[in-house]
Amino acid sequence: MTTISKPWGSFTNILDEEYTKVKKIVIKPDQSPSYQYHFKRSEIWFCSKGECEIKYSPSNPDNFTVFTLKTDDNFHVKANEWHQVYNTTKEPCHIIEIQYGEETTEDDIERLEYYDGE
Repeated sequence: MTTISKPWGSFTNILDEEYTKVKKIVIKPDQSPSYQYHFKRSEIWFCSKGECEIKYSPSNPDNFTVFTLKTDDNFHVKANEWHQVYNTTKEPCHIIEIQYGEETTEDDIERLEYYDGE
């Protein structure tokens, strides 16, 4: 398995099949991937260690709700729903992400903004 480093942390592909992908994601303190949605895939997040916040909107990216995801919690994001997971703690947040749908490639993404740590 190869781990890919990102400015916000890293991810490791654990399983990569035609319609399903499983990743281990580690988000550094005060970091986050972009606020985004996917056209062809849904995602289930399971927090295996730590705590993070989720910025979520089913349709309008400007009208979002923030949820807390703690160890043993999970969150379901369907295709075309805006989402961003960010770590506001001093410890890394570990997430197991299950992607499923018509396509599970890194190209299936629409980004709106990046988390600025505030």
